Amino acid sequence: MKWFKNERETRCIETMASYIVLRGGRDMRITKKLYRLIISILIVYLCVGCQMKDENMSNDNTYYNGIYTIQYPLNWLVPKLISDVEGPYSVLFSQNDGQLQLSVKVSRYYENYLEEAMNKNKDEFNIEEYTVGGNKGCKFRINKNENIINTFYYGEKKDLLIEFKFECSADDYNIYQSSMEKIVDSLEFNDFGSANELSGDNQYTYSPKVSGNREDKWLADIDFITKELPKNHINLFYELGEEDFYNNIERIKEKIPILTDDEMIVEVSKLIASVSDEHTQFVLKDQLRYPFRFYYFEDGIYLLSSVPEYSEYIGYKLKSINGKGVEEIISLFRPIFFL
Repeated sequence: MKWFKNERETRCIETMASYIVLRGGRDMRITKKLYRLIISILIVYLCVGCQMKDENMSNDNTYYNGIYTIQYPLNWLVPKLISDVEGPYSVLFSQNDGQLQLSVKVSRYYENYLEEAMNKNKDEFNIEEYTVGGNKGCKFRINKNENIINTFYYGEKKDLLIEFKFECSADDYNIYQSSMEKIVDSLEFNDFGSANELSGDNQYTYSPKVSGNREDKWLADIDFITKELPKNHINLFYELGEEDFYNNIERIKEKIPILTDDEMIVEVSKLIASVSDEHTQFVLKDQLRYPFRFYYFEDGIYLLSSVPEYSEYIGYKLKSINGKGVEEIISLFRPIFFL
């Protein structure tokens, strides 16, 4: 260590090699030791740095289900299933502070659906191609309002369509863009059979999605019922005659051109209800629902749960809806849903 004095101050310059004044063999030995020390420090630093980099790269949690596996940051909240309405593989991910949220949904699709949708909406939404799960997919973003941006990523595998929907403030979009892409890029599809696995325990059977016009799609759904219901039911014609069942199907097909989609849903529901089996149902998964959950007990229908706004009514008995008594409503729905 040498002391130098300039015009303004005294300064100390720490030297490990290049500022050593070499004087004879003794100074040379000191220099060699210092060089070895420097090299050792560099090696340790590089090794620790590499280890820290590897730890950072693997510093993620893993979420797994029967359809897909993704990685998400360790500091995020525990993922939550969204609801049965969204499907059994719909999951919500969120940062601790809620500034960035991600919902992942899986649904069925027909062949070339994603490509058709991209071509149809490419100009309106500024859709970009993006690889999702190793397959061709797309990416686009929408301003939910002036403060919130939703970024969507879509990919496909077999007969399934997967949707990543990120939500963050417009001011933070550039900050989170790389994090969003990292999560999407981590997606791996697992080994699954078909869309029927969306039910988790296979309690539901799903008709295949097809391209074509409205009538073609309804015919495909009804043909699926005609084929699968007798095959999967233990004794479909225990109450309903086989001939009556197939005659009802033909009558429904004839009504496709003249009925609305809602009216067609009612007709198909009547067909399923005619089997008179409470375990065989036509399930409606409409996202527009009132926030009430009722249960039909022996002595009436009672409210089991609701949102906090109406929690005070939990346990109350349902008497009427829009002036119609409960018994009248049940009689109206009995041909549509087996009650």
